[in-house]
Amino acid sequence: MTTYIEHLHLATTSRHRRLSALKKQTGQYYARVKRGVTWRIDPSATQSETWKIRNDAALARIAATCLTHPHATFIGPSAALLHGLWCWDRSPDVHILTHGRPGNESPTLPRIEIRCGHPRRSPIEASRISIPAARIMRHQVPAIGPIRTVRIRGSSIDRGRESDVSGSRRRMLLRVATLEDTLILCALTMPASHAFVTLCDGMRRLSHFNKHHQDRSRKAEERVRAALVRQLSRFPRGHRNVARARWLIQHADAGCESIGEAMLLWIVRSRKLHAVRTQFEVHQRPAESLAGARPASVYFIDIAFPREKVALEFDGRSKRGVSHSQIAHSYQSEGRRQRDLEARGWVFERFIWDDLHHPEHSAARIEARLRGTRVESADRRIGSPNRRGRPRAPARDRCQRVECRCPECGALLNVLAS
Repeated sequence: MTTYIEHLHLATTSRHRRLSALKKQTGQYYARVKRGVTWRIDPSATQSETWKIRNDAALARIAATCLTHPHATFIGPSAALLHGLWCWDRSPDVHILTHGRPGNESPTLPRIEIRCGHPRRSPIEASRISIPAARIMRHQVPAIGPIRTVRIRGSSIDRGRESDVSGSRRRMLLRVATLEDTLILCALTMPASHAFVTLCDGMRRLSHFNKHHQDRSRKAEERVRAALVRQLSRFPRGHRNVARARWLIQHADAGCESIGEAMLLWIVRSRKLHAVRTQFEVHQRPAESLAGARPASVYFIDIAFPREKVALEFDGRSKRGVSHSQIAHSYQSEGRRQRDLEARGWVFERFIWDDLHHPEHSAARIEARLRGTRVESADRRIGSPNRRGRPRAPARDRCQRVECRCPECGALLNVLAS
């Protein structure tokens, strides 16, 4: 099972092994993630993206919690992070399942300050990432029965003394809820938008979704959806958030390829715009290509309204590549793809990360685009206005006046004839 916690390194501290002395002896940067536990931060990791640093900090908190709660089971958002699922909140609380008294543990997990940037930069040029404090949320075993668990290899723990910095290392094992139980508990406990994002990634992983084989992938997706709904039926009627969790499972889509696309789909679904499809397949014939010499190709639209021919695209950095040549090639192919689809009548609306943090504004843009598309379609049927500003009739419906005589009385009539 894939996990992203094995690359983290933790170290225990005490009265005889303080954090300042540890930094001085090793020459490395440490951050306190829990009382008596510090996280050794790799200098190269501080040059990573912000979401990656926040994700590692959340995993370090989970690993540190395992030291004081070795028999606890991680559930909810914590289990989602350990399974490598998408999590919209990069600084969540730590959720554990114990047989003791539920509630919050005191003290809370401290605030983490991480200095980012190149180590040779001046303190003014270097930026800092501030991760807010979190809590350890303790939950009791639910009445529906025990949560199925799996074991995941955790990070290495350095238990050395002050005289021996390297110390002794050991690998911890973390008890985590299974992927299916994690999705159910996330749908019940997390905010609706955050749970929707996690469900999309979980269903994509369970169904092994492949956009190039959509018939097989969609059938597998429906089987996973039905299995999750059956598992949700274990909860008694009237249980908190069961109806909302069922709606989230029924509307989550395995076709989302990134966390940004999943949040964009949530904005669409939450506004009850259900006539939408993900990874919509559009076949491009050679004669329809603008270049004319390219072979037949298949284009996939992130989120599409097929009837209105509106395409919603999320522009994330992951799809652009890393090197300059990859980024340039990505923009070139993306521009050619959009021109070909616009030639077939598609209208594009693009979104970036900042747009996802303003869902009301993004929803207004989508609804305005849909209304504008429908109005444009009606205008094409009516025709462009004439010089007096009056709408013209369509070419196939335009008529002309001709004179003819009535067969009964012989009167001269002026009638319309097509």
